[in-house]
Amino acid sequence: MNLTTRKYLRVLGLVVVVPLVGALLSLLIASLVAIGGVSFMRFAAWQEWQVHNYWSFLAARLILFGLAAWAWVWFRRRTLQVQPATLQRLKRAELTSLAGILLIELMRVLALWEELV
Repeated sequence: MNLTTRKYLRVLGLVVVVPLVGALLSLLIASLVAIGGVSFMRFAAWQEWQVHNYWSFLAARLILFGLAAWAWVWFRRRTLQVQPATLQRLKRAELTSLAGILLIELMRVLALWEELV
């Protein structure tokens, strides 16, 4: 393994590990808030709070998705410079992640729509 490959693996580690740790920390905090919210508030009030704050959470998710997309573009450009043969795998990963994100967001919109109707 040469020096540039080691450098890219270190950067890849940072690009993958730092967001993963952030996501796990966010999940832990969200779980604690959800558990505390359900125990301190009535469940209907908790659901109403989530519905009323949907747009704030959507904005936060869009910011995170934007940062992840920016990091992905940077990573993709670097990877294709070093290993051009990985283009098909990268495209497949991009389409899969995009479909997953769209599916999750559409499910949330449908749940919000059912609450409103």
